[in-house]
Amino acid sequence: MKIEFVKQEKGSDLAVYEVAEGTRRNIFDAFDFKAEFNTTLIVTEEDKRILYLGIGKEKELSEERIRRAYSTVINQAVALKAKSICIQPLSEKYAGAVIEGILLSNYSFDKYKTKKEEKKLDTAAIVVRNPDAKKFSETIRICQNVLFVRDLVNENSELKNPVAFAKFAEETCKNAGVKCRILQKSELEKHGFGLLLAVSRGSNYPPQLVVMEYHGGKAGEKIAFVGKGITFDSGGLNLKPTGYIETMRGDMAGAATVLGIMKTAAELELPVNIVGVMALCENMIGPSSYKPGDSVKSYKGKTVEIANTDAEGRLILADALAFSIKELKATKIVDLATLTGAVRVALGDYATGLLTNNAELAKQFEKAGEKTGELVWQLPLWDDFSEDIKGSIADLKNIGGDGKSAGTIYGAAFLKEFVDKTPWVHLDIAATAWYDKPRYYMTKGGTGAGLRLIMEWLKR
Repeated sequence: MKIEFVKQEKGSDLAVYEVAEGTRRNIFDAFDFKAEFNTTLIVTEEDKRILYLGIGKEKELSEERIRRAYSTVINQAVALKAKSICIQPLSEKYAGAVIEGILLSNYSFDKYKTKKEEKKLDTAAIVVRNPDAKKFSETIRICQNVLFVRDLVNENSELKNPVAFAKFAEETCKNAGVKCRILQKSELEKHGFGLLLAVSRGSNYPPQLVVMEYHGGKAGEKIAFVGKGITFDSGGLNLKPTGYIETMRGDMAGAATVLGIMKTAAELELPVNIVGVMALCENMIGPSSYKPGDSVKSYKGKTVEIANTDAEGRLILADALAFSIKELKATKIVDLATLTGAVRVALGDYATGLLTNNAELAKQFEKAGEKTGELVWQLPLWDDFSEDIKGSIADLKNIGGDGKSAGTIYGAAFLKEFVDKTPWVHLDIAATAWYDKPRYYMTKGGTGAGLRLIMEWLKR
């Protein structure tokens, strides 16, 4: 979709005017249109089709409310079969949010449909008299890469198996100017990635560890982004039941977001030094599958008792986190993972679960979440939880407590054992990375959750 900025209204299939609550016009009175938030009125005036968008009280306006309102605009424009719109915002202050609302809403994954969906718009012109070209260009690029992540998450699992995904990441990095190397199975065995290798044993595809590096800042700080890349999660021998297994092609959303972060940072030439680590494998059932009751030695050297094969994400992340500290010399670490269904129980799909060993990082992410609308909510990591994941036949076990309560916290408590004192943030995106039905500008399926949040945090 093409976004353009114009200084005055131009011809289009649909003109969009923002209207604040309390605005009086005869036509509004005739249709009893009060311009309450996210209400619309569509009329034809002098052969011009107009959509009046109610934005409510101006003093209550926010970037998130604007993003949500423009998902309604897109839906109605598509219903009207419009291919172009021209928007007149009331305030240029929120032009960036208008861009986000349009681009993130104007998306559908219809690759495998024989009849393509009517969506999408071709062009949106926004009337802005003093455009901030650099800021708007960055916003567009970030949104485009959110859609890039959505496509990856929505794709068939066979086309993004660990080997194919690694090769795709390598090509993406090459095009973006990001250094990339792939650790194959033999190297993983040599360096002792016991947990990653164990999880992959039931798959026809060997595991891959993709390491990406972008250096745009001064020497010193190096931030590592680590992504869970289970390209399909059957649950292993603790098989997932019907109702849960159908969407498990999306269990690599954390890795997809990490690839999107690296791509975006390089394209925007951000003045930061970052590394991305994607731990890729399938969790399948086969003659060689790892089993409940096994004890496995991790990259860090700690041994882990496998209490449940469907708690595999924390296993592959543990090896990747320890590697990021020991070999990549990361000074801060952020991991993104569709780790636990328990986070949906705790927070619904309105916020990402955040757990950390650093209070200042939690505050920074909360502010970035408020700015982007990708909210995070911090859960505790008390020492008692760490006590509950101690193993009986190994150093640790991959399930804590009774296996039912505090699942999100126990997952993070396990990961904490592999980062030592390095400042670290764990983002459990299990509920926010995939939606079963659309909500506002988040479409059904993969959402690209986490990318806008991370980019805002990096820019700050």
